[in-house]
Amino acid sequence: MALPPKITVTGKYTDQLGNPLAGRVVFAASVILVNATQPDLAVVGAWPANLDATGSFSIALYATDAAGWDTTDGQATFKYRVTQQVRQTSSDPVPDVLIDLPSASPGGTATLASLIAAANA
Repeated sequence: MALPPKITVTGKYTDQLGNPLAGRVVFAASVILVNATQPDLAVVGAWPANLDATGSFSIALYATDAAGWDTTDGQATFKYRVTQQVRQTSSDPVPDVLIDLPSASPGGTATLASLIAAANA
């Protein structure tokens, strides 16, 4: 069985004046995801996405709802913990957020802003 499908996540960070910010966004697997028929095939780890000169990023990540894949304990839901390590003009910390990344994302892409909005809904 193949790995789960990948979805491209995009985002852009700017200050209040529209100037690009620097830093990175880290997507970490919240639990270990294993293949139901091949338990030695797993998705685990963290994937950093560095912001470019325009404050943008794009990264392909595994969908969190792929058929035939389960968490190691069979109970937890696979999500990505998103850590936004972006240099801001404000000293307020940006809290981590857990997001789903559906395999049915239109066109195989999703914006981080829409994924965070769905997680907070």
